Amino acid sequence: MSNTEREEVFKDITKQASREQTIVANERSGYRMPPEYITRKTLVQIDLACTVICSEAQESPRYFLNRFQGDSMNLAMNLTFATGFSLWLKSSRLLYCVTEELATALIETDILDKKNILTDLTWPFPQIVVAIPRFLLCPPGTTDVYVDFLLVNCFKKPEKEETQWISICFVDTSGNIWVADTQIETDGDVTIDHGKLDEKDREFCNKIRSFAINILLLLETSGGSLFSDVVPSETVDDIKKPKGFGKKSLTPPPKYPRWIGKNYQIKSEQPAVSESRGTHASPRIHWRRGHWRCIEPGEGKKWKQSKRLWIEPVLINAGIE
Repeated sequence: MSNTEREEVFKDITKQASREQTIVANERSGYRMPPEYITRKTLVQIDLACTVICSEAQESPRYFLNRFQGDSMNLAMNLTFATGFSLWLKSSRLLYCVTEELATALIETDILDKKNILTDLTWPFPQIVVAIPRFLLCPPGTTDVYVDFLLVNCFKKPEKEETQWISICFVDTSGNIWVADTQIETDGDVTIDHGKLDEKDREFCNKIRSFAINILLLLETSGGSLFSDVVPSETVDDIKKPKGFGKKSLTPPPKYPRWIGKNYQIKSEQPAVSESRGTHASPRIHWRRGHWRCIEPGEGKKWKQSKRLWIEPVLINAGIE
């Protein structure tokens, strides 16, 4: 599956970009990416599209409004995504590639209904982009469309400083923009506005929310054990080199994302040998879902503040035929 549909959506926008904007986008977002993840070319294209949208909205609002032909929802979602991506570009530009095994484990971990876990949150970064292996997260009713990145923005609104907001935006490979906002009160209560989404889309957005929040909790709690740099040998060389004697490449110095969970392995359990050789059919393969636990400080404990601990999911009866 190529990203042809998404590329066509961005191509229509980026044709308005100047040469200077194109050079800047290549410098900012030209990450060398591992195979099976979003490509360097697509990241640069997204950067450029967001730059054009934000510039149009500020400098040529009438032209910007005409682009969306009165579709206020599409306009709002494009502007929300473009603004969030621009904030990422101007701040951390932290890009993580989550491995398939860790991503699968996080998808199988409950969080939205765990009120006590989400109290007194301190997010480590205001904005991050998480790259996801292809075909791991597909919108409802599709098998050839997938989500390969999430833009996660964490912030507080001036009028309600005690509330944490998490805005998750992404563009799937068909070119559809999704925005999944989550409001977290100081007591851990989660408020979600599903708008006019149908039941399947709501379930999908909640799956995305859980995954993104689990990533943020890992960034807050796991230290450096799950994180490592992507090295050049792990990436795809898709840079076109100039041909001809004396021609110099204008390609900016290489930059690389970081791995989350490079050596992570999914936990699994199998029945005892006596059980597996029984006359009855073995239980089906299933997940014992993961969750988070809050460990409080107390007398004789080394920690002085509450700690969040990930209880990992376990794949039961894996490998049994």
